[in-house]
Amino acid sequence: MKMKKIIGFAIVITFIFSMAAANTCFHDASEVQMDGTRQGVIGWQHADFADNLEVDFSPIKPKPTDAITITITSLEPDITIQMAIVDITVIFPLGSMSTGSRSFQRISETEMKIMIGPYEYNGTSVTFFINAYDYNNVPMQSPAYTIEIVGEERTGGWTHLTFDSNIKLTQTPAAPNASEPVMITIESIEGVPIEGANLYFIYTPVGGSTESGGWAFDRLNFTAMEREISANFHPAGANISYWVVVWDEYSELTKSEPFNYSIPGVVEFNYPFEYTVEDIEGNVDNSEWYPDTVIIMSMAGIAMLALPLFAYLYMEEKRKLEKTESLMAKEKDKKDNSKEDGAKEEEEKEAGKNKDGIFKRKTKASETPDAESEEVDA
Repeated sequence: MKMKKIIGFAIVITFIFSMAAANTCFHDASEVQMDGTRQGVIGWQHADFADNLEVDFSPIKPKPTDAITITITSLEPDITIQMAIVDITVIFPLGSMSTGSRSFQRISETEMKIMIGPYEYNGTSVTFFINAYDYNNVPMQSPAYTIEIVGEERTGGWTHLTFDSNIKLTQTPAAPNASEPVMITIESIEGVPIEGANLYFIYTPVGGSTESGGWAFDRLNFTAMEREISANFHPAGANISYWVVVWDEYSELTKSEPFNYSIPGVVEFNYPFEYTVEDIEGNVDNSEWYPDTVIIMSMAGIAMLALPLFAYLYMEEKRKLEKTESLMAKEKDKKDNSKEDGAKEEEEKEAGKNKDGIFKRKTKASETPDAESEEVDA
């Protein structure tokens, strides 16, 4: 019995100590989480490398005497890059190969860089991929990048890998209204001459089929070009997606991400009007139009239903009006007859009064001679 009490007491003490330790650890962890930054509690936010990190290297076409700088930047400003390693494979012109790995140097919590090369032989091919680790040491591997070492001296050409690092794109207006054209302007950020550019689009009107196509840009100067998206592509409710491909004097392409905008307003009914003039390119002249068979038949059907209904309502209203007039005439005749009867009664009464007066006068007159005769006799 005594042994059971000792064991029970030991279990209680152990439980209390465990709870106290757990509470202390939880409290300390909470303090660390509150005192630390957001990078300390989150890692990569996306499954693909390109959605988490941006890679840039320059020059894109290095000479045998050029070192190559590779930079990686976290696309989420709150995500720390804990560590990054580049794996390099170098293939020399005669076919020999070498491999190796190097660690990136930190620039900030969200940016790191490394410098490789120079590779002294013209025609050397350098392929590399990157393994980056977030705060929680979760790895993220990039696709492979390849750089060709060229011997000629280049006086121009893109100096960065990404479109946004080479080209500034402007859309005016940013939120267009219906029937308003949009101007797309591109400009070289570092003054690199633009040899040419194309704009590609996908157009989806309300209730219509999707169209796609593209146009070449018009030149403003050596480093800037523009292209207008016509107002014909901007009916109410339409949606436009477009992207831009630009190339330098060495025909090196740089491609933008897709841009998208929608025209406000939704067309709920497309009135069936047909335009009368259309050229061979499919452009329509909407200055003249005529209604097509659909609207004519619709109007004829409405007329066939409306005319009999109108005639019926008209006759019904006329019958009610005639009935009302008849009742009013009868009521008037009744009132007139009542007045005539009243007048006759008044006349009869008046006539009766007059007869009584004449009778009395006659009686009095008859009495007077008798009186006079009596006076004479006396």
